[in-house]
Amino acid sequence: MPGHCMSKIVISYRRTDTAAIAGRIRDRLVSRYGDTSVFMDIENIPFGSDFRTHIREALLQSDVLIAVVGPDWLGRGNGGPSRISNETDPVRIEIETALQGRIPLIPVLVNNAGMPEAADLPDSLKDFAFLNAADVDTGRDFHQHMERLIQALDGFIERKSGKAATLGPTPASTATPRATIDGPAAARASRNWIPVVSAAAVTVVVAGLGAAWFLKTPPKPAVTQAAQQPVGLPTNEAANLAPAAKAVVPAANSSIPATAGRNVAGCHEPSPAFLDEFKTNTAGWIHLGETRIGSNAYYDDDEMVVMAAAQNTKWIVVPSRKFKNVTICADIKSPEEATALGATAGGLVFWTSAGNIDNIYTANLYPDGSYAILRKYSGTWSTIVSKRSFASIRKGLEAQNQIKITLKDRIATLTINGVKAQDFQGEPPEDGGLVGLFARSEKDQTNEWRFLKIVVAQEP
Repeated sequence: MPGHCMSKIVISYRRTDTAAIAGRIRDRLVSRYGDTSVFMDIENIPFGSDFRTHIREALLQSDVLIAVVGPDWLGRGNGGPSRISNETDPVRIEIETALQGRIPLIPVLVNNAGMPEAADLPDSLKDFAFLNAADVDTGRDFHQHMERLIQALDGFIERKSGKAATLGPTPASTATPRATIDGPAAARASRNWIPVVSAAAVTVVVAGLGAAWFLKTPPKPAVTQAAQQPVGLPTNEAANLAPAAKAVVPAANSSIPATAGRNVAGCHEPSPAFLDEFKTNTAGWIHLGETRIGSNAYYDDDEMVVMAAAQNTKWIVVPSRKFKNVTICADIKSPEEATALGATAGGLVFWTSAGNIDNIYTANLYPDGSYAILRKYSGTWSTIVSKRSFASIRKGLEAQNQIKITLKDRIATLTINGVKAQDFQGEPPEDGGLVGLFARSEKDQTNEWRFLKIVVAQEP
């Protein structure tokens, strides 16, 4: 029976620890989503291929990763280091890929196992320890626990496709329980709700018969997906470009009076292709959460809050919409608290590959009155336009600015508060890129950036 919208669910497990129960979980998911939608092993690695690359490429095509965690998930040896500490451990590669690639990640505890402690994990996996996990009992409660898991998966699929997830027969002997909403502490204690990650950790809130998925980041990529970025930006742009990044077309405007752009109205584009004023999560953002732990993004009083863990980055995107030759405009508010105004930044994400959302461009605005254009490519940050002051930026804490990027083929134009700041060149995805919101925190504290609106308008 085919899966809904060709959903791809991957099950990660350690063979010596949970092979039997992982197989049972797979069989139950297959009965719901179909044999072609559930993958238990990433196989058929060509001879001579880097298996790490093969696993990552396969996982980046998936919709969700279920990590089955048993008592020996860490793979501790007899006095030696655990297998999870080995960079070539397949389980580690799978979890890292999910965190760094913002792939929804659901830990499933079996055989009375508990979540690993952060101290027992390598740095790239520490965010995994903070995810709320689902319990799946191997005994009489197996079907009931699986129904909770499936209910959450159904909600995710419905949210992604916009259609009800009526995929396959649910065994008549099991009733679908009504999910409850608990706070993060209660959820972690009871394991009665299921989070999904991101960049840093993801929390699932399930209400009624559906599941509203809010993804927490890391990533990473930290808490998931927050990839580290140097506090001091390099001044030599050419020496720090990623291999595929292109040279800057210098066009910064340094003669703008200090009053320029002070009274510019909020973002408004005629007949927008995309608009979100952050009243409800109907746009389809991923990597959202509902807590203030580590890197995160969440709705608050008709604003989107995006914050990264200390000295890290956090971004969120709308994976269902790709744009080519558009203008992206956002109304953005600087943090209420910050110590180093030149070390925290917020802004726009653009030219993001749908197949690899770790390949992004960011337009960064700093509360000290400067901006920069950066790119993350193959896990490495590079400078496209070095950090520079710009007179039209409203400085200071809680300052509100309008930041706009106009994309035309390979050329982008940055405009701040109605004043052109910079033209630069890049490498956009051929079929159009994802758009999103970005935040970066200073070295010693988390900074909360707030977004009031984002508008995307198609260019001719």
